[in-house]
Amino acid sequence: IELMKRSRDLAENVGLVRSILMKFASHTAANVSYQARTSEPAVNTDVEAFWSEWWDNCDISTRHTGSTLMQVAIMSMLRDGDFLFVLIRDKNGDLKLQGIEADRLGNPFQVYTTSDLIGGIHIDQETGAPTAYDIFARSIGNAYTFQQKVSASQAFHLYDPLRIDQYRGISAFHTAI
Repeated sequence: IELMKRSRDLAENVGLVRSILMKFASHTAANVSYQARTSEPAVNTDVEAFWSEWWDNCDISTRHTGSTLMQVAIMSMLRDGDFLFVLIRDKNGDLKLQGIEADRLGNPFQVYTTSDLIGGIHIDQETGAPTAYDIFARSIGNAYTFQQKVSASQAFHLYDPLRIDQYRGISAFHTAI
């Protein structure tokens, strides 16, 4: 948590670091698109149009496009260590994405590791696969309360592992800090 705080401070207050994060995210995630490759050109056109419409409106909070969500996710993953996307349905039943920052994955003020729970990630004992994620709500005063447990089948966890047994990411700035 301390490393995450320092990384966030670095990204907010050092122009070079902020610029590196923004440029990296822009070059890797700004132009995400889908190109269908079925044998039917009309189907390809319809699928691509559907994707484009969904991608522009996929944020559950309705604040961002999919491209912006991906850029924020990449910056967050590099800065904080990891980022979680949760697939949820809105009130109309449409599939949407919800972004969860690293400090909300597990309780940041309770360091706990057991054989089946590591940093808010529930682990299958036989395979080592994540089975669920504990999501916490953050208040304005940085108090955290348990919000929900999300099945791993509904989530995409972005992080850059340095070890095979690693379940949580580490800030890309850890060596500099």
